[in-house]
Amino acid sequence: FEWEGSSSFYQVVPGLMAIALYNIAPCGVVLPFTVPYAGSMLYATECNAQMEFGYVAANGSTIIITGFKPGNTLQIPKGALHWGINKSCTRAVSIIRFFNGPDISFIRPDIQIDSIPESILNVSMGEELARKISELKKPNPEDPIVRCQKCMGMCGLA
Repeated sequence: FEWEGSSSFYQVVPGLMAIALYNIAPCGVVLPFTVPYAGSMLYATECNAQMEFGYVAANGSTIIITGFKPGNTLQIPKGALHWGINKSCTRAVSIIRFFNGPDISFIRPDIQIDSIPESILNVSMGEELARKISELKKPNPEDPIVRCQKCMGMCGLA
């Protein structure tokens, strides 16, 4: 079977918690995002050694977890920028995610940066960096999980 990467199940208990089941296809990438008002825990039900998760800790350190196995968990702090990638060519990954908090709204930084006017980018980041960011801007996919084209090419999936 082949998943495009979307979450296949989502259940919310307003103000308390939410549970989501993510099926991540081979070469699937969970785009970076934050959940500002809720922490979460990932639990692997089906996984492989090529699954990698990462987040930015409160002190600015980048934490990367590799070798996720069924039964492993990962706690993601409230508001942490985080992401994931399934680098496997053959196996899909199923992750149950438990959220705790009053609001589980997601915020993607790529969408936020695209919303900043170029004049503000120029002043806040300097013209050269702002120009590079503007050159990199592209339409944002609505689905938070996309496929890595380089990985798909190496796996013969493209």
